Formats: sequence, structure tokens, C-alpha cells
Amino acid sequence: MRLEPFAGLLLAGCIGHATPADCVLDSDCAPQSICFVGSCRAGERTDGGLGACIHLEAKFSDINTSYLQVGCGTRTNVCHNSVSANGPTLYSSLDLSADAYKALVNVQAQNLIGRSADAGVLVAPGDPEHSFFLTKVRLTAFHDVAYGPGMPSDHPGSTCAPEQEAIRQWIAQGALRN
Repeated sequence: MRLEPFAGLLLAGCIGHATPADCVLDSDCAPQSICFVGSCRAGERTDGGLGACIHLEAKFSDINTSYLQVGCGTRTNVCHNSVSANGPTLYSSLDLSADAYKALVNVQAQNLIGRSADAGVLVAPGDPEHSFFLTKVRLTAFHDVAYGPGMPSDHPGSTCAPEQEAIRQWIAQGALRN
């Protein structure tokens, strides 16, 4: 196999047809950026390079696209999608795969595992400290007596501080559909 046709791609730091907007590896991206779900995003690697901390904007569109739709099980059969929400599950009746905003904002939390008498509202606009969603992403335990598992359930505590802060700011600013 001749390598000359691929030399330009290798020198450019790309593998295959990757561009700085469509990446395969972190090295395809600019400094202080990582390859996250095929796109270069401001952020850094965590957990020895296995995890990622994406710098989210404090607006719903970015939180939804880069956090909820990627890390909350909307594309698997175990967490927050129509299969788990409507089927027999111990984890959640929350479906974030269709209209995540409508499913979160001003919606009473259904805390199935923690069995808390009053889990509160998932996202209480203007009140991040009383928003169950923010509580869940801050938890680091696989099981909390009052709140159930931290999120994501397979790796609680993996939501990094900058991601938590973007979620907190979005809620504090009124949890707008922006």
C-alpha cells in the first residue's frame, strides 16, 4: 500500500476525512479543545483521558445538545428515553429524547429510587438550588438515600465543575428555552 496519498492528511493532523469541525481524535482540534462526539469543542480530558469536560454555554440549546443528548442515555435503552420511560425500569420515567425542555422545566420530579417524599421540581426557573436536575448532576454516590443515584448513573460525579456551573447559571437566569 502506498502512503503518499495519505501524507497530506497525516501532516494536517487529520485521520480519514476529519476537519477541525469534524474530528476523530483530540489532535484534530485546536489547543484547549477536544474531539467530542465528532466535533471539536472547548474542553479538556478528565479521568486520565477517558472522560471529557466540555465547556458548556449557560443556555438550553448547548446544555441539551452537548450534555443531555450525549450523556443522559437518550440513545440507549437504559436511561432517559421513550423505551425506559414507558417500560419496566428501576431508573427513570423521564424521557429526554423528544422535547427535553418540556420534560424538565417546571416538572415535578419522579424520584423512583430515592423515594423522597418531595423530590421537588426538575428545573425550577431562577432557583438552581431547588432544582432536582442540578442536585442529581452534583451527586457523586451510586446511591443517595434521599435522591437516588448521581447522574450519569453509570459514573456519578463525572459531571465536571464547569458543566455544573453552566447548568446552574442557565437555571438561575430563568431556565429559558434559548
